[in-house]
Amino acid sequence: MSAARDHAREPVPPLRAWTAANQEWALDFVHDAVDCGRAIRVLSVVDAYTRECLALAVDTSFASRRVTQNAHVESFHGRLREECLNVSWFQNLFDARRKIAAWKIEYNEERPHGSLEYRTPQEFATAMRASQAGSALLAPLSSAADPNAESVR
Repeated sequence: MSAARDHAREPVPPLRAWTAANQEWALDFVHDAVDCGRAIRVLSVVDAYTRECLALAVDTSFASRRVTQNAHVESFHGRLREECLNVSWFQNLFDARRKIAAWKIEYNEERPHGSLEYRTPQEFATAMRASQAGSALLAPLSSAADPNAESVR
């Protein structure tokens, strides 16, 4: 076998398993156009753990920066395209911003997701924050007062 073939068989490392919100945000662009044909770009920011859409910025252009594609955002873009961009007619940039913002609210607050145990991203994120806050409150007082102290059991 050649070295090139051996190289192609190297295992791909698995995606990291996230345990809390804000450990990774997936960013990417999706493109569309308004009524007059002018192109618009939508920059999406999605929390990889909670699946919450943190931002959808709509404009005709953004600064020239490359955004690395991320598998976490590809599924989100499919929904955005299918449920919002393909079914909406944008009269202008302001109309696009209004309609896309309304879809973001529906996505985060009204529609449950199977991967989140049929909760909305907002419900899931709220539950995770409450769980993490509760865990912090249950930490031994000695470790909270002095991070170098050993806990007594």
